[in-house]
Amino acid sequence: MVWMCLLLTVGSLIMAGMARTFFPLVVAHFPEPKIMLTEHLFYGLLPIVLIAGIASNCTAVLNTFERFALPALAPIATPLAIILGAWLLAARLGIWVLVYANVAGAAVHAGLMIWMMQTHGYRFELCWPGRWRDASEAAREVAGQYGPILLSGLVASSGLLVDQGMAATLPSGSVSTLVYANRFVSVVLNLLAGAIATAVTPYFSQMVARRDWAGCRHTVNTYVRITAMVSLPVAAAMILGSHLLVRLTYQHGAFGVQDTAAVAPVQAMYAIQLPFFIVSRVFYRYLVSIRRTTLILYCGILNPYSHRSNPALMSAHRWPMGSSVNRVSTRIRWC
Repeated sequence: MVWMCLLLTVGSLIMAGMARTFFPLVVAHFPEPKIMLTEHLFYGLLPIVLIAGIASNCTAVLNTFERFALPALAPIATPLAIILGAWLLAARLGIWVLVYANVAGAAVHAGLMIWMMQTHGYRFELCWPGRWRDASEAAREVAGQYGPILLSGLVASSGLLVDQGMAATLPSGSVSTLVYANRFVSVVLNLLAGAIATAVTPYFSQMVARRDWAGCRHTVNTYVRITAMVSLPVAAAMILGSHLLVRLTYQHGAFGVQDTAAVAPVQAMYAIQLPFFIVSRVFYRYLVSIRRTTLILYCGILNPYSHRSNPALMSAHRWPMGSSVNRVSTRIRWC
């Protein structure tokens, strides 16, 4: 665990050091005070990297015991903390209440995961670097598989920065349009993709350990069909009902009719990625189980290039829809 904590801490420090150079490039049209505020908010959110990493590792341990319900419900601590913080402290702290609430919610989530893990006989303790030579061969193998997955996630995540950087070059409000449009889609992605990935992983691991390749093939085909049958209607509903969904949920106060007209088509484009991404999670978990994480890295490398491949489309439309097209094309490539 200590190696993971050290790695995430070093990564957070690197991101903190690069922020002052990176943010002015991404949001070059922002005024100086706005860029400084963005940097400070970013620094405030960085502890979540380490806290979420601890929670994810504890969740993985619980999943090996086929404990899914409570670990799946525990992340609700973060939105509850945000709601409570905004209700009680928004007038006093302003935008910083979201930073404090996110960090507090992540800490509560991690604490719950640690407690649940310890109730199943696994103590949360740090194995200091001096004891690495005593680690088991299995632990070393896991560490070797961790590198390609980490690099894949790092490279693939750059797509979000590319999207927002491209949107930042458009007229004022384009980044907000992109963020609003992705809200509901990201919720569905996390719910469906997270659930299927979490549920299928222990069974893949058991079948791979027994070398039951016929069972693996049957499980992959079965879950691909199930995820496609579930995600296709959900995607169709979000595409066809995008305008209604945005109008009912967002169109209040300062969010007007014109904002709805801007967000709805971008959300519809984002929704196209749902079946592709959710189905790809089955293959992703299977590749992890058979220890072919290098293939995941190769797929992750496609992400930033696919996002950079359509700048002309976005410039031609002068609209954040170009970023959503990039995201959809990336999901299709993953499949």
